[in-house]
Amino acid sequence: MAFHIPAGLGPELYPLSWLVGTWRGEGTIGYHDEIAHARVLQEVAFTHDGGPYLAYRSTTWLAVPRNAADAGSPAPADGSPSERGESGEAEPGSAFGLGPAAGPVARGDVWHTESGYWRVVPGQKGKHGGPKQDPPFEVESLVADPAGYVTIYAGQVDGARIDLATDLLAR
Repeated sequence: MAFHIPAGLGPELYPLSWLVGTWRGEGTIGYHDEIAHARVLQEVAFTHDGGPYLAYRSTTWLAVPRNAADAGSPAPADGSPSERGESGEAEPGSAFGLGPAAGPVARGDVWHTESGYWRVVPGQKGKHGGPKQDPPFEVESLVADPAGYVTIYAGQVDGARIDLATDLLAR
């Protein structure tokens, strides 16, 4: 599969260009006795407007079994398209269609949202003093959530691998 750098993306963002787009998947949440284990659906989007950063947003929903979500429920009120095919079942490879073992699920209540920005740290120098051309590249991410927390992450991107660590957490 060929990869194309998005039109209008600044060259300083080329190390992160593979993130641009919308990513969807399923997983679980849970934390000791504080947060009960539950299945979730998550959508993450990276966009750009030509500036030296990527805009980031993420929404996580609690997952509900598809048949429970469909029982007398209207189409999603948020205007999102349905992930169901003509049969009413999740299409293979659809955003939230899970395999037969897990059973198809749909979006339930929003569990968490966050938004922010990602950038490649400017001014990185290469081995001979010129602009850095080879990975890894230093990256920073600023993420805010509606509960009033802002987290700054610092790390590196090397191809399709990003390693981040919390640099600052503020409220």
